Amino acid sequence: MDNLRGGILTFYNNFNSDPRTSKLMDSTSLYLASKKKPLGNGKKNFIRIDGVYFHKFSSNNKANYFLNNYLLNRGIINNYNKCEKIIFQSKFSKETFLKIVKPKSIKESIIIYNGCKEILEYPLSFNKNNKLKIITCSLDHPTKRLHYFFELEKKLKLQNIDFEITIITNLIDLKQRLLSKMKSFDDYFVKDSKIKILRNLSKTQVVTHLLNSNLYVSFSHIDPCPNSIIEAISVGLPIIAPNSGSMHELCLNDLLYNKKINRDFLNLFQYEKVDNLEVIKVSEKIELFMSNSSFFYENSIKYKKRFILEDMIDQYITFMK
Repeated sequence: MDNLRGGILTFYNNFNSDPRTSKLMDSTSLYLASKKKPLGNGKKNFIRIDGVYFHKFSSNNKANYFLNNYLLNRGIINNYNKCEKIIFQSKFSKETFLKIVKPKSIKESIIIYNGCKEILEYPLSFNKNNKLKIITCSLDHPTKRLHYFFELEKKLKLQNIDFEITIITNLIDLKQRLLSKMKSFDDYFVKDSKIKILRNLSKTQVVTHLLNSNLYVSFSHIDPCPNSIIEAISVGLPIIAPNSGSMHELCLNDLLYNKKINRDFLNLFQYEKVDNLEVIKVSEKIELFMSNSSFFYENSIKYKKRFILEDMIDQYITFMK
């Protein structure tokens, strides 16, 4: 399929590469969110919905519903109306869809989380005598809040922690960049930064960097089911993240921090002012991890088989028969 990016591209590659799906696609069609052309050629139509837009265009909520659903979410809604059953990526994804779209008919649905091919290797264990290696992987979208890492860096320097931060990223598409006024988190870059930014890496390269890291940190707060988090889990990395969006559904709760978000419309295309209290919460979680890293590794490694790709494919096959 043309013009697939980010999580949809990852799903497409994983789903299509599994030999079991070829027979399934002879009798069914699976729409990927707003994409006009489905996978498969069958008469039974399904749709996979990760997230919908709930951008705050106006102070008037009626105007926001109209602009989101007839401008940003229109393709998803059109596909939803064609389909008999729905696959959501998380409870958060489903709740947001029902709240923002307000569909006229509630169709049969299931929640199937994203999956990752099983990774047998284990992450690099943290040693107090060595540098703490922090990593994150994300598109450079304002909601991912990559610019928070520059404030985290300042905080960790003040705590005299020996560390390095690696950010693996790519640009969002042109339409979203225009809505974001062509800004990027690079605009927040500070002099003499310890942050290393890597772009356009292959999946193999990404997994290699994950395995050579001690800790995964995310500031993303409204994700429906990010593949980057699934990959970090599949490696066995302990994850520090907010407990908003789908994070509390996906991650072990040990290192999640409290983060409340507005349940209505948000400015999805603006790099928000950094909340210093949130940065402090993350730095405290980092200290907690460093104080008992063996406990967090033990739990994370036990958890790493939670989102196996083969299991996810099995769920799709069962639901779409």
